[in-house]
Amino acid sequence: MILFGVGILALIYRLVVIAFPGIRNLLIRRRTDRRYIDSLNYVLHSSGMSYADWFVLKKLNANINSIRFGELCEGIKAELRKSSVEGRLSPSSPLPAYTTDSDNDKSFFDDNMGNGEMNGFMKNKDIE
Repeated sequence: MILFGVGILALIYRLVVIAFPGIRNLLIRRRTDRRYIDSLNYVLHSSGMSYADWFVLKKLNANINSIRFGELCEGIKAELRKSSVEGRLSPSSPLPAYTTDSDNDKSFFDDNMGNGEMNGFMKNKDIE
């Protein structure tokens, strides 16, 4: 019964973290060196960060020291500022349109696997 209660609490915690970005940001902010809070806030608020992005940052924050994490945030901040000036990665820009060349519509496996035979890097020459 105790294990069930702990499991329910863990589930509630996870749902709250997913549902409320402010709590996610607080969890990262409390482990970051104070010198780098401005850079972290810029990264968290200006980039349109998804839960997956936050999760990766949280794991990095947990596994590297707080000064290195702060330096990482400063680097991300610089890249975000550079890309927003150039217009490359702004969240509101449309995705690039990819076109296919009708002559090159073969799939990777048609080109590399042939008629079901193992060609190229897939073939083990020691067996023959």
